[in-house]
Amino acid sequence: MGADRLSRWRDLAAGLRARTTLAAVLVVGVVLTLGGIGLLWATADALTDAVRTTAETRARDIGVLAESGALPAVLPSRGEALIVQVIGPDEQVLAASPDLAGAPPLAGPRLVPGASVSRRIEWPEIEDEDRDDAGADADLEPAWMAAYGVETSAGPATVIVVAGLGPVERATEVLAPLLALALPVILLATAALVWHLVGRTLRPVEAIRARAAAISADDLATGVPVPATRDEVQRLALTLNDLITRIRASTEQRRRFVADASHELRSPIAAIRTMLEVARDYPEAVEQGELVRDLLREDLRLERLADDLLTLARHDERGLTLHPRDVALADLLREEASATESGHGLPVHADVADAPTLTVDPALLRRALRNLLDNAARHAQRGVWLDVQSSASPYADPAAPSTVDILVSDDGPGIAPADRERVFERFVRLDEARGRDVGGAGLGLAVARAVARAHGGTLAAVEPTHGGATFALRLPVDGAPRA
Repeated sequence: MGADRLSRWRDLAAGLRARTTLAAVLVVGVVLTLGGIGLLWATADALTDAVRTTAETRARDIGVLAESGALPAVLPSRGEALIVQVIGPDEQVLAASPDLAGAPPLAGPRLVPGASVSRRIEWPEIEDEDRDDAGADADLEPAWMAAYGVETSAGPATVIVVAGLGPVERATEVLAPLLALALPVILLATAALVWHLVGRTLRPVEAIRARAAAISADDLATGVPVPATRDEVQRLALTLNDLITRIRASTEQRRRFVADASHELRSPIAAIRTMLEVARDYPEAVEQGELVRDLLREDLRLERLADDLLTLARHDERGLTLHPRDVALADLLREEASATESGHGLPVHADVADAPTLTVDPALLRRALRNLLDNAARHAQRGVWLDVQSSASPYADPAAPSTVDILVSDDGPGIAPADRERVFERFVRLDEARGRDVGGAGLGLAVARAVARAHGGTLAAVEPTHGGATFALRLPVDGAPRA
């Protein structure tokens, strides 16, 4: 029990929620610490500047009174914590604030008229020779002194104003503990807020994770929950559901593929077994040559079906591997046309004299052409047509073809426009007129399209040219793929 609790605490501490909260607290702590130090410095500087300005202004105001001869012996107080003396010739105190009435002259500079001095001092300011007598008993505090030289009727005089900086230090001494006390409070509030917000943000993510963990290959009917947050988490959920949909479609396709492949393989296998059982049980009723021909035909059908399945499986897994070389397309097309005539007993009208030389995988291209021609021959009534058309690239010499279209047509029942894309799906059965009952397994067109795409080309059912169906195999002439 204790180990489980410790493990949960470790997982919690290592989680994104804890790391985000810790990072937020660290960042806020550093910012607040630096901001507090800056605030203390700025406050002290602003208060010190205010004291300096007050002292300098007061010194100049008293200087104006001294120069005009309206200087009273005891200067009136304005409620300001200022100590003022006007010191004339021979260290005579001409005027002073009430705090210094009857006091000896202050130590400090003696200035000529018009000169001024403003500096920070320790109050009371003690000359070096007096410090030994004062010793440690001297009560010193920071202050700001402003001195201003004036010309009076008695002669040159110096106005000295001293303003204590004790209130500045006391203000910072009060502010510093307040900031120090506020820092942990703010950090705790930040931690709680970030922990709560991150928890709310991650709650849909945890729901998505839990649902995704429960999904198996047999349970793809429902996706992950989609929160109504309109943010990255919602987009993540939508993306995962889209992925699950694609996986479900792929899984269903594979299941159908396996089921259809099993069905298609069972037919020639059952036919071969039936022939052999009949030959075994009724040898006198079976003509040897006919049996061999039938077995070879079914074996060829089985071999082609296995080859088609293997080709499509390789295409789905990693794409077809090409072994390209230069091929005279016209010769290859004539050979395939002749083989189709011999195999199906139908004429193949081949207009291929203008076919260029291509860099292709000859074995795969023969496979695709044989599938297209066999498909056309199975549905043709009087013949099959094989034509070649070249198209020029708009970026090159108009006389230089960039693609070549190989058109395979028949005069059979044709394909409805709505089914021109479906015929390339695996094991697709259309109407009876172009069904698989004439010998096709529904894989030939899919294999032919896979070969076309492997060569950087296309295969599509287009508008018929001879009344039936027309398939256009387009291949690039320049820049053909190489191994």
